[in-house]
Amino acid sequence: MHISPLVMMLQVEAFLSILRFQKDLMEKLPKQQSQTESNSSNDAQEKPSPSLSTSQIEIDLEEFRAVISTQFTRVLDIRLQGLIINASQSPSKSSADLILNDFRVFDKFANTRYPKIISQEGHEKRILHVDFSQFNHAKIHEKIPDEFDYHVKIHLTKMNIVLLYKHVDLILNVLNASKTETTKISSPKTSPASDTTQQSEEQSLKVHFDISINAPTILIPINSHSNEATFIDLGQLTLKTHFLDNSNRSIIEQHVLIFKNLLASRVHLNNNNEILDDVILLDCDEL
Repeated sequence: MHISPLVMMLQVEAFLSILRFQKDLMEKLPKQQSQTESNSSNDAQEKPSPSLSTSQIEIDLEEFRAVISTQFTRVLDIRLQGLIINASQSPSKSSADLILNDFRVFDKFANTRYPKIISQEGHEKRILHVDFSQFNHAKIHEKIPDEFDYHVKIHLTKMNIVLLYKHVDLILNVLNASKTETTKISSPKTSPASDTTQQSEEQSLKVHFDISINAPTILIPINSHSNEATFIDLGQLTLKTHFLDNSNRSIIEQHVLIFKNLLASRVHLNNNNEILDDVILLDCDEL
């Protein structure tokens, strides 16, 4: 399914008004509704799950743009390009593949010193690639070392982020307006996540990780017009999984986590926002 470019205009005051209305409405709903929903969900969980069939879905979003503005001026311009999602399911395997080619956020205030709020550091064609697979083995099945139940592969390229307090304040206002009071005391019940964890422990499910994340750099200026800032480079994170077969015919699951090139410093910028001087606060080669 191909989706043509989409543009969304979002006004902050109108959006906050909708969130406050939803918050007031949710707090005034009768408690019986939540109890009825919990009973219906329990009934749905008791139904036997159908056998896995073969299906496939493809989504290709060419471009999505969201312009966030207030009553008086534009605030942010968010641009997303090349979002591709492929998901498939068969009796032996279920998989999902996500690709994001470009993601940028611009500050639309007039005469801003930092127009690029989120941007890519290099020139890679893909910013994000996520590949997830679930293999449906037989219940009684002896796995070999190179065979696993789940495969998770993630690659994220380096991004540059400018963290301005005015944008943080905007996000906090939206989050505060969307919060609802949770004073109801519900009876303890097993969540789907805990069921999955218990199932994983009982069946000794094997998860294979292949993760390479070039964590972003974060620039935190003193204010929106200052040339002095704190610069943080979160470095690179890699997580690899290896399965080893020993003489006792048991499989050893080894996860190797490496975190390197972490850097924090105080910087002085020129008119092009390039670093002129810096004072190193933290420098870590590898963990």
